[in-house]
Amino acid sequence: MLRSKRRLSSSSQGNNTIGNSGSSNTRKRTVKINAIRSAFFFLILLSLIILDIQRQKRYVVHNTPQNNQAGPYKKIEQTPPPVIHIVESIEEAPMFIETTDTKNEQKSEKIDTPAIETSTDKFPTPSSMAHPDAMINIHPEFGTHRSNHDAVFTFAEDYPVETYVQFISFLRKSGYQGDVVLSVSSRDKMKPGVEEYLRQQAKPDQVEITGVSVVVYSVDWSCYSKKKGNEQVNGVRSGFTDCTTSLYGLKNEENGTIESLDDPREPRPVATARYELYWIWSLQYKRSSRILLIDVRDTYFQLDPFQGLPKLDDDVTSSAEEKEGGILHLYGENHEATSISRSNYNRRWIEGAYGRQKMLQIKDKPVICSGSTIGDAIAIEAYLRVMVKQFDITKCKMTGCDQGFHNYIYYHNVLKDVPGIKNIIVYPQGEGAVNNLAAMRTKPLREWGVLEKETNKVLNWNGEPSPIVHQFDRDDELKNIMKDKVKKLMVDIHL
Repeated sequence: MLRSKRRLSSSSQGNNTIGNSGSSNTRKRTVKINAIRSAFFFLILLSLIILDIQRQKRYVVHNTPQNNQAGPYKKIEQTPPPVIHIVESIEEAPMFIETTDTKNEQKSEKIDTPAIETSTDKFPTPSSMAHPDAMINIHPEFGTHRSNHDAVFTFAEDYPVETYVQFISFLRKSGYQGDVVLSVSSRDKMKPGVEEYLRQQAKPDQVEITGVSVVVYSVDWSCYSKKKGNEQVNGVRSGFTDCTTSLYGLKNEENGTIESLDDPREPRPVATARYELYWIWSLQYKRSSRILLIDVRDTYFQLDPFQGLPKLDDDVTSSAEEKEGGILHLYGENHEATSISRSNYNRRWIEGAYGRQKMLQIKDKPVICSGSTIGDAIAIEAYLRVMVKQFDITKCKMTGCDQGFHNYIYYHNVLKDVPGIKNIIVYPQGEGAVNNLAAMRTKPLREWGVLEKETNKVLNWNGEPSPIVHQFDRDDELKNIMKDKVKKLMVDIHL
């Protein structure tokens, strides 16, 4: 009996030992599994952090060679290629156009688009559609171009005098000393006080005092209602009509006079037609002049618009150097707030002009604003030929189609190898000379941190004042601030 109990006791102890050993193994397996799970989740978290960091990168650099002096506003990856190519970011938004050396060119994912002809025959002078021998047949109403100066171009039809006072006064206060070229309504259609104010600003003594030459073109448009077909209407009506005008003429060899030619293009929004005017004006400047194309109504200046931007050398020693192209600077809208596919307008403009497939290929790209472009005169002239040609190709008459053109020719590489354009730099919102604010209406600018509390200055993301503030009137507080400033200006100049 005692032996049986001992055996039983011994057996029980053995069973307990086996049980304890099994439990220990289970715990070890559980620890290992938990460790693997923890490592897995840690890797996922790390990946998300890296993705978030890359999403927050705000650089768009689109460069071909030798842009080491592209200005203080942006950081540029210094490895230049001779070709334009798009490098996809984590969000498939080419806010990085890298520069690579031809001997060590980095691979990049490209949009699959058809080959594009790159000769000047592909993008001829806009005047050639009127006649192969057509001559420019519009001249300033008052003011004089200075071919060796920088210039600001703006389409300024059908606005009250306050708009011109705001634009010109802040431009002069910025320290800028160049030309400002405006297209305004025909004299019989100008708003009260506009002609008197502009004539005063264009006087030689004002040019001498301020360094700014105001050059005014008065254009007579024939405009037609979009809703009522061929019914002619009075004025451009803020661009919501389709218009034509006569810009070219032919020389009469018998008497030497220039006879006007009809507009060779269909009626189109003046927002589209303005690029033809800009092209004509660009011919008045040397290749090295820097030119800004900017909207007038919703823009003001805090600094010289060309501050820090490189300037081409006029002291060229060969025809090859003379023909060498310049830099084109493009400016984006806030990518956190919008993209081509998230903007009903931008999506519709591109799809309406080029078709759904072309839009889908670039649907996640940041929007680039057509209302603000800077470049050397030689690059701007080439860009403007391309822009005018887009209407000839697409016949898109939606108001705003020019922005569709602008984004299409960049993202689909239409500007690649166009003579006159050597480099292209695309700046994201808040990272360059122009701060485009329209897409940031999701909350007040104060909350975005771009409207400084103490000074009411609009800031770039680096905390420095934005030289050019564009689309300021989308923010109610900034709109009222500017309204008060313009009222004061009107009193100061006795208007």
